[in-house]
Amino acid sequence: MPIMDGFEATKSIRINDKKTPIIALSATIKEKDKDLISKIGMNGYLVKPINYKEVEKILSKYLLNKKIVNDTKKINVKNDIFLEGIDINKIISFLGIEEEVIFKMLLNFSKTYVDIENDIKNLDIDSNELSSYIHKLRGVSGNLQIDDIYNLSSYIEENFMTCDKKVKIDELIFKIQKIIKSININILPLVEKNKIIEDDDELLKLINLLIYDIENYNFIKRDRILDIYNSLEKRIEISFLNEMIESFDKYDYKSLQNILEKIKRVINEKKHNINY
Repeated sequence: MPIMDGFEATKSIRINDKKTPIIALSATIKEKDKDLISKIGMNGYLVKPINYKEVEKILSKYLLNKKIVNDTKKINVKNDIFLEGIDINKIISFLGIEEEVIFKMLLNFSKTYVDIENDIKNLDIDSNELSSYIHKLRGVSGNLQIDDIYNLSSYIEENFMTCDKKVKIDELIFKIQKIIKSININILPLVEKNKIIEDDDELLKLINLLIYDIENYNFIKRDRILDIYNSLEKRIEISFLNEMIESFDKYDYKSLQNILEKIKRVINEKKHNINY
């Protein structure tokens, strides 16, 4: 939490609200944390990676008159899918959700850590920022059952001041890059099936709506970006389109808007030349 940690947030909430259940969630809970959790008014805690039976237990306790039903059905997995360092059957068993949702979660992992080498190497090796980055990665990889990454990031976090971080982080980067490559090769084609828009006016309308959503901080699905990419892939400079995807994946919406404005101009210029 960027402004205050969970303990400070709980203290603030408890000034005016003594009843709302508050559950701590952390990658690690130390003995001193357990004492503080009770002292400041938290009702309990969960440790990442999340154990969904424990989540159900907590929810059943505090959602009065609500029965938590686990109606997970048997889900068929495409047995020909091989992912580096990931067992999809294990994730399905652990999370109890649809295969398609898991695919999208893995793609989100890929997008988040696609530039991990630069992300990490821009941080001081002994800094709190790097420690926080590793802590987040530990939680994400644990929830997705990516065991190699979870174990390695756990080791780095727990031995942050004593281990050879450069060696371990280089190993971490190498493993994540292999996993991301595997996800993009094997999962991306199964999920991102996008349409091709041939009509320029319809395409301009889509771009204008995207710009409107950027300006108004609205949620934007990646599919809308890929529709533009697929529709223009053979019609304008591919560098524009690659920049567009890269800006979106990095949440650089200012750059994304500038690129979309450039694409609009290119489309309008081509329309104008055709009309003449």
